[in-house]
Amino acid sequence: MEELEMVDLPLVGRRFTWFQANGRAMSRIDRVLISDEWAMRWGNSLLWVHPRDVSDHCPLILKYSNDEWGPKPFRFNNFWLHNKKFKEVVESFWVNLRIEGWMGFVLKEKLKALKKFLRDWHKIEYGGSGARIEELVVEIRVLDTRGEEEGLSNEEVESRKEKFRVLWKLLKNNEALMFQRARSKWLKEGDANTKFFHGSVKARSKKNLISALRSGDVWLESPTLIKEAVSSYFVNHVSSPLIVRPKLNGVVFPSVSEVENASLVSTFSLEEIEDVVKNSDGNKCPGPDGFNYAFLKKFWDLLKDDFRIMFDQFHGNSCLPKSFLSYFVTLVPKVNSPANMSDFRPISLLGCLYKLIAKVLAKRLAKVIDSVIAPNQSAFIKGRNLVDGVLVVNEVVELAKKSKRECLIFKVDFEKAYDSVDWGFLEYMLQRCGFCEKWIGWIRVCVFAGNLSVLVNGSPTSEINIQRGLKQGDHLAPFLFLLVVEGFSGVMRKAVALNLFKGFSVGSNPLVISHLQYADDTLCIGEATVENLWSLKAILRGFEMASGLKVNFWKSALIGVNVPSSFLVMACSFLNCRLGSIPFIYLGLPIGANPKSLSTWDPLLEHLRKKLFSWRN
Repeated sequence: MEELEMVDLPLVGRRFTWFQANGRAMSRIDRVLISDEWAMRWGNSLLWVHPRDVSDHCPLILKYSNDEWGPKPFRFNNFWLHNKKFKEVVESFWVNLRIEGWMGFVLKEKLKALKKFLRDWHKIEYGGSGARIEELVVEIRVLDTRGEEEGLSNEEVESRKEKFRVLWKLLKNNEALMFQRARSKWLKEGDANTKFFHGSVKARSKKNLISALRSGDVWLESPTLIKEAVSSYFVNHVSSPLIVRPKLNGVVFPSVSEVENASLVSTFSLEEIEDVVKNSDGNKCPGPDGFNYAFLKKFWDLLKDDFRIMFDQFHGNSCLPKSFLSYFVTLVPKVNSPANMSDFRPISLLGCLYKLIAKVLAKRLAKVIDSVIAPNQSAFIKGRNLVDGVLVVNEVVELAKKSKRECLIFKVDFEKAYDSVDWGFLEYMLQRCGFCEKWIGWIRVCVFAGNLSVLVNGSPTSEINIQRGLKQGDHLAPFLFLLVVEGFSGVMRKAVALNLFKGFSVGSNPLVISHLQYADDTLCIGEATVENLWSLKAILRGFEMASGLKVNFWKSALIGVNVPSSFLVMACSFLNCRLGSIPFIYLGLPIGANPKSLSTWDPLLEHLRKKLFSWRN
């Protein structure tokens, strides 16, 4: 399969094609593999799994689909940067374009006009490049054959050299385009890996293709119906109920200092803006404006004065054009053969102008966030690591085993945590943590507004107004989310201080461990008592009411160390959660297992093998 460069078509309708008679074992044994040539000819084909009768195999039906999904948005092609005329053409267009207004509006309108100009320029400069490559290959082959049989004249030798030069240029453009679409960070553009890039793009496009979608008991196949279903899902997903949420006024939170506030809202310097541009990846997928950091880097000398003015005006009036806050959402499958919207992970594609502003603000916030986030949280903060929490909980489990003390660990699963954040609660936490009004105003402008369009097979739906949540891919989002879940940490600290929740004490001092966090990955740790169960449930429900972050109790798990099974069964029934066991996985690493045993690391090694085995992944 690898040698022939075949692609495994994803299934539609079911995940498995073979079922054992006892109904317990199932597998995807039956497959359809296609070649590049077949895919080029037949386009998007659907592999449907139909119900089986007496056979233990399901019949597979291969259906051809040639649906038109709609226009695709403009995307800046990095290979344009290698064109010797490109820089001069763009600079001339930009300088001669006269638009009046405040700089945010001017930049928006200039980029909008530049998109149309570049589309037309591309058609003139590169139109029919595929056909031209084929023509050149044939012409060079004819000259090669003639050279073998009768020799070439001086004019023909020069002609062949020129054809090679043009062909090489066109092929390098194709390679650069494939590199950009493959988005493989561990390879450099210029490596002779066009086949690899093409394979990566081909595999991703097949994997990410939404060929059909299930709505209730009905399968939707037409582009119109699928787009309507996707839009309907996101309208419900990003809308916010009009309810009065409780406050955490009795909870004490750390606060940023006056000096830190002053650093957050100081005047933007050209150097800090340039630093963000220079250190950003130019191959990231662009948002609705279509431009990426590769464009900004190439034309920074042309653009920097306009961008400095835009930042100065934003500093003064805290305003951004509405279009800056619009973004695309692309859907990445979380499972093989996705069927429902819940099987996809939404990833935000932001415009380059907003990304630049957000990244500058995020770099400032990163310098002060440590002072307001409790040490229980180990995500996104310089000097704190993923393994910090893993080491602590492993020590807790080991101590409980050795001392034969009872210990309960509740592994919390927040349902769609980023998407569920209530903006009112985030603003409340910014105020409680002492951020100044000017900074809160900037966050309000950047985060508490916007419209999204979902890319369905590359074509956007109509815009949907968002009313809650943080954007995946927004540089501000991780730090703002830490402020949200700091609310939970504060409630846990208050409960421990009031003796409403008893954590697990370690050391001779002693130190009480009540909870550990890595972003939304949360462990609640305490004594195995009924009082702790009541308090924990009340805390989680209360935090949900305040923040909008809903706990999925059924996906959460309760693990006991030295706890009687009868108590664990009762506790799981009370919390309506799953019963876990030692060892368990936290942040991808084993907890409570023997680190010297090879079997402990088998799941991790198997995961790495799968990643390394398939270069298409």
